[in-house]
Amino acid sequence: MKRLAFALAIPLISNIVYAQDPSDQDIRLMAAAQKAVESYRSAGITGMGQAVDDCESGLSRASGEEDVEYCVALNLASMHVDAIATKAANIPRDNRFKDEMVVAQSEEVLKFFRVVSQSDALMPYINERNAKVHSYVLAAINGHPGAADQAAASGDDESAAAAKAFTDFWTSTDCDELQELSEWPQLVEQFRTNDEQLCNTFVQMHQRVQKVDIIGVQPLPGNRVRVKASLALIPQGSMNQEDTFALVDGKWVLSAR
Repeated sequence: MKRLAFALAIPLISNIVYAQDPSDQDIRLMAAAQKAVESYRSAGITGMGQAVDDCESGLSRASGEEDVEYCVALNLASMHVDAIATKAANIPRDNRFKDEMVVAQSEEVLKFFRVVSQSDALMPYINERNAKVHSYVLAAINGHPGAADQAAASGDDESAAAAKAFTDFWTSTDCDELQELSEWPQLVEQFRTNDEQLCNTFVQMHQRVQKVDIIGVQPLPGNRVRVKASLALIPQGSMNQEDTFALVDGKWVLSAR
């Protein structure tokens, strides 16, 4: 399908409703809206579909409600992008992103991950978020200086903080600091070890790290990011490292998930 230039195809809308002081949920829904718009601009309907598939395939029984909410919001946002783009081009809606298909898929995801326990609560949950997502999609399309920029600015700040946390962790050889920079109890349990052994393992690895070059920070659902970096090693050589960091009590730490 031919992709459209949103700025040309859709008139600016001056009365978009957005959150002046966004909550964590607002930021999450804004991010989903921006992701849908960016995916369409870069790869059309296929790109949006891939983004939704990647999001949902990353969910597990251990995923938090925020993770599931983000994926549902991304699907809803893609639905709105498809509706706007196809109307502007005077072409049929894509079957995958027709309203009834997206709502049905959202209901299945919410039920499967037990985010909503009662069937009669499914549509209120979806409708509440859908109204906000629609506004945030319009904001992202039109480059509104409110909601979309708030989400982007917040994302930039958080990415920098997460990158610093990654660097601090991989250059630390202090056991107490390593525990503060990670979800330590969960890591100990995950690796089926104890504090001393896990600390010794990390210290031996980190003693070889001479320099950390951050390659990128990818936002993930549920206040998490995936940080990619190149580690320069002593005495020579390098290795690529990729870790997930979670925002816990306002601080980025190495995630055990």
